[in-house]
Amino acid sequence: MRILKFDPQWNLVSSGLPTSDKTTFSPPLKYFDFPLYLGKRWEARSTETILQTGNTHIHVIRAVVAAKEKVTVPAGTFYSFKLVLDTELIEDGKRTLGKDVSWYAPAVHRTVRSEIKSVDPVTGKVSKRIVQLLSFELR
Repeated sequence: MRILKFDPQWNLVSSGLPTSDKTTFSPPLKYFDFPLYLGKRWEARSTETILQTGNTHIHVIRAVVAAKEKVTVPAGTFYSFKLVLDTELIEDGKRTLGKDVSWYAPAVHRTVRSEIKSVDPVTGKVSKRIVQLLSFELR
């Protein structure tokens, strides 16, 4: 189970498994730029450091709030902002490009669905994954 830590604005601070492979992001990786509204754009750049090895990678995000949509996931149906993030990962001079389309639901203060795609520029291999909110509890 991977553990993600965010700051109060939902910027990624660290990631990793409970016993190993921990990484930190400096500055925190800015997936969101609140307040969100239709047409809003932002860019972010962060250095990821793998604590065990000291290796670093650069993450670049270019984002836009593309639409307001209703989205249904296992946890329910939510009114949300559709965010389109073009991503770039730079490691050892190699650039991996990707796209993250996510739906942020203000009612639960988080993303409820993400469709993530990346393309390895050397091999052309495409990776795709979908992440959905299964359940939630507001406290």
